[in-house]
Amino acid sequence: MRRYLCRAAGCGVLLASPGYCTAHKWTKEGGTSASGRKPFGGAVRGNEGLYNTSEWRRLRRAALKDNPHCTFCGISRNDAGAPLELHHIIPPRGNETLFFDSGNVQVVCHACHQRLTQREIDSRKQRQRTV
Repeated sequence: MRRYLCRAAGCGVLLASPGYCTAHKWTKEGGTSASGRKPFGGAVRGNEGLYNTSEWRRLRRAALKDNPHCTFCGISRNDAGAPLELHHIIPPRGNETLFFDSGNVQVVCHACHQRLTQREIDSRKQRQRTV
């Protein structure tokens, strides 16, 4: 029978199906996370509930102010209205400490962000095939 590691960073719990262990799942009582954070819109998986917080908006604003250009292609917000986004260098997968770590984000344009994210997804799929 195939086993899966909990998606939380650093957690070594083995599961029967992909996802999070009971310690890292959103609790059903009151719809809060293990840290007491209330997810946006009810039950949320992974990081989705963390993007709609003032802490994330503050981090994003500071990062874009410090670096107004894409880390990879150098395009700026002024160049053809390119939307700049933040990309997590190490995917936090529900780990709030890693999610809000300013050293774990980089400014990228939308096109570069799509390429990076697809590369991560492909890499994850490749690792799952070899397990």
